[in-house]
Amino acid sequence: MSRSALPSRSSGRHPSRARQEAKPHLRSGRIHPGQVVDVDVIAEYLARTEFATGLGDEYVDTSSVTGAVAHSKKGDGLLTISGGIAKVAIEMSDSGSKKWNDYLDETERNRGAVASLGLVRYRKQNGNNAIRVLGPRRIVLAFDTDNDDPDLLRTALQLLRASALTANTRSDTAQITTAEEKISEALDQLGTVDRVKQAAGVIHKKAQSIENDCTTIYSGIDRLLRAALDALKPAHAHHDATAQGAA
Repeated sequence: MSRSALPSRSSGRHPSRARQEAKPHLRSGRIHPGQVVDVDVIAEYLARTEFATGLGDEYVDTSSVTGAVAHSKKGDGLLTISGGIAKVAIEMSDSGSKKWNDYLDETERNRGAVASLGLVRYRKQNGNNAIRVLGPRRIVLAFDTDNDDPDLLRTALQLLRASALTANTRSDTAQITTAEEKISEALDQLGTVDRVKQAAGVIHKKAQSIENDCTTIYSGIDRLLRAALDALKPAHAHHDATAQGAA
């Protein structure tokens, strides 16, 4: 199947027309048993976003690799942040009956991650929710590559990335508190996306306005996450200076 380019949110085209011209979604492809999205598709998407340009992150397909837990391959993908400061595990499933907290707990332990994203294709597999926030570092997302906006996946991963960095950052209490407050606000805003998406399915005539609301929410989350990461910069700078002095 051909690889269609992912559009930028600032492409300038009318959203509805853009969807008619070329669906702004990830392609479907090789799907492993029990998975919902081809792991190569996720890697391709991350390679086209800021996750792979300038942040020093790396995404690896781990779906066929046994991890730290004996005989376990949970964690189909692994996002390693800034050379190993923190890790986010991604687990994909076609089941709607998982106890996701337990499942993601093992996923994180198996891949040495401090945050995780669960992916299913349909809302009915996620308790009829587009998004379920299970905690500051765990999110389950219903993401249909044929119909959903890639910004939804990008925003969830960005939020988990910031949460993972905060969890693994040694900093003073004020800096950590500021970062955690911003991330908490971002999580609250992410929850509003689910309500907006539900409204979109009921009020078709207002679909474009609803999508604009989602874009505004995404932008707000971006700002909050940037503020959270900015709060951690002094600690990272101090760590780098200490490491150079020791060398």
